[in-house]
Amino acid sequence: MFPVMRVRPERGLAVRRPEFFGPLANEFESLVNRCLTRWAIPEEWFAAPAWEVAEAEKEVVYRMPLPGFTPAEVHLSIVANELTLLAAHRPAEGAKAPEEERRFEMTVTLPAGLELERMEAMFRNGLLEVHIPRVPAAVPRRIEVRT
Repeated sequence: MFPVMRVRPERGLAVRRPEFFGPLANEFESLVNRCLTRWAIPEEWFAAPAWEVAEAEKEVVYRMPLPGFTPAEVHLSIVANELTLLAAHRPAEGAKAPEEERRFEMTVTLPAGLELERMEAMFRNGLLEVHIPRVPAAVPRRIEVRT
């Protein structure tokens, strides 16, 4: 919790307490800290959306839900083995209702063995899909086990 403020910088005045309020303030702060730390807060409240990765035999598919964005507002770039997604929504200037600017950026490191030159991206119904084919040498092959 926050420490008890003893100086108010906006006024430049020091707040003085009688000595018997000191232990009471400490007890109150301790009580608040104990109560608030026991509440379970779901991680989903603070977590950003994550890439959903689906690995097939010949390709790897990355999916990211981006509701409220249009295909023109979504930009993908790749440098070395890092795929960067940037989605930025700016409100229209003539909009009647005030709308906030939204911006989302995320970078993911891609595994080795992918053909980055043949990567394809599709955006449909608020879902971005990035299909990256595997290098033929990286395609898993089945090895028969004999007895």
